[in-house]
Amino acid sequence: MHHTSHQTSHEKEPGKDTAKDPVCGMTVRKEEAIHRSYNGQEYYFCSERCLQAFEDNRNKPVL
Repeated sequence: MHHTSHQTSHEKEPGKDTAKDPVCGMTVRKEEAIHRSYNGQEYYFCSERCLQAFEDNRNKPVL
């Protein structure tokens, strides 16, 4: 899968200014990323596509 709006690379580990996209695993800069709160936790996304995938699947059980 190729994203067109990557802010940083997959290699960089998340820190205080970065977060890991829960859908694709990409490390994103918090100040530039799309973000949403869910169940009291903040999630950051590299693209609208990953945000939509998260929203479409967040209520499905984890197997």
